[in-house]
Amino acid sequence: MIVLPHAQCRWRLVHQMDHAKMCRQIAAAWQRPSLISSANWDRVILAAGHHDDGWEEADQHPMLDAQGRPYDFLHMPSEQHIKIWKLSLDRVAQRDLFAGLLVSIFACKLYHEHSHCGEVERLFVKELESRIKQQTAQLTKGSADDQAGIEPVSLMAAASLLAFFDGLSLQMLGTIPWRATWEGLDFGETQASLSVGRQAGLGFTLDPWPLTDVLTLRVQTSQEKISFTLNPCKS
Repeated sequence: MIVLPHAQCRWRLVHQMDHAKMCRQIAAAWQRPSLISSANWDRVILAAGHHDDGWEEADQHPMLDAQGRPYDFLHMPSEQHIKIWKLSLDRVAQRDLFAGLLVSIFACKLYHEHSHCGEVERLFVKELESRIKQQTAQLTKGSADDQAGIEPVSLMAAASLLAFFDGLSLQMLGTIPWRATWEGLDFGETQASLSVGRQAGLGFTLDPWPLTDVLTLRVQTSQEKISFTLNPCKS
């Protein structure tokens, strides 16, 4: 669950799977990096759209804190958060093994960078590292696309983009600290540091421009549907 402040009520809620739909829309509009095959790019888009599938039941029946406020994904107790992550990881891997690997890498990176190092989190990171090794080994024995996907340069590019699609969506929603620069992102024939800017209302800019067209993102919240736009930066 994503919990946002709201002027007319105590909060505004966004389901994680609606956030994931935003990620998928951004990925689908992205210029496919030349070092990722078309078939594997479809799997990156799939990973973006399904990385939070484990939240489906939890968001329908959210946990409440001591004040009766729904827990958001940033403040939920670790045991429950990890349980949901495991469900998400299993579900996306059932859809596609390479997409599952990307989401495993993403989850491992998040827990390395942002979680407190308690015993529960340490054990989960070890489990994620084991899952990544197992999935990589399976893909090594798979199709030509499977094997191309786990080439280090291609895999790093795909994993970095998945993290960016997630982070950009959350920034636009206003639920994580603003990050103006994202380094080392691939699109088309280019790798560049991307600058994210704000416009009036709910408009945002990307520079250099990595999308195929201006993009409008519509997200359902508990109060209303809201729209964001991604535009080229005007010099």
